[in-house]
Amino acid sequence: MRPPNEIVEANVRRYAATKQMPLDAVARASGISVDRLLAIFRGDFDPDLDLVGRIAEVLGVTASDLLAEPDYN
Repeated sequence: MRPPNEIVEANVRRYAATKQMPLDAVARASGISVDRLLAIFRGDFDPDLDLVGRIAEVLGVTASDLLAEPDYN
């Protein structure tokens, strides 16, 4: 199993790409800086569920979608 930050990163990047939304736009719409979003991806900052929920809402998915291990099959 991959670390949670890598799972969140993979899912955010995938859903953002699907919406053709740059990461800086995802961050801004979620109320955080792109640096904070990248810190989450690196594992330097652990987001609370409220923040995960805000990011998910921007991407049109649920928090569970962002926290689930991607299925690459």
